[in-house]
Amino acid sequence: MRYEVWQEREDPTRFVHIFVFRDAEADRIHSESAEVKRFAAVLYPECLAPVEFIDYQQVASNIEA
Repeated sequence: MRYEVWQEREDPTRFVHIFVFRDAEADRIHSESAEVKRFAAVLYPECLAPVEFIDYQQVASNIEA
């Protein structure tokens, strides 16, 4: 439903990717897709540190769903 990428100004090698999925099943389908596997196969070997995934829970927004 939503995808954003934010790049850290002080360290341009650091990014935050924001994904909003309709439900857990949509998240699973995306995570297991061939496109994500291809992306990770190219990106992860080039990373300076291991990729870290952090799950957040939205607590407020001024954007209507």
